[in-house]
Amino acid sequence: MSSTTSHIRVLADDEVQRALERDSTVIVLDCSLLSSLGQDEVAVLARLGESVHDNGGRLVIRQPNEPTRALFEETEGLRDAEIES
Repeated sequence: MSSTTSHIRVLADDEVQRALERDSTVIVLDCSLLSSLGQDEVAVLARLGESVHDNGGRLVIRQPNEPTRALFEETEGLRDAEIES
């Protein structure tokens, strides 16, 4: 895993933990400007998606491009995520 991916994971963990401390949590990941995503980044999102779901929250992934949508749909940890067009 690259140092950039590790840094993103730490930042995302912190933000998700803060969000999960609230009574009701919906986390929206806007992918409308995303051009590509690697397997390492998808793995980070999958772990976060599981954490959100396990804590009663919802993860909404908004407007991924087709290759990114396919990655998300193939990733078990994102099985409970809501993918919006």
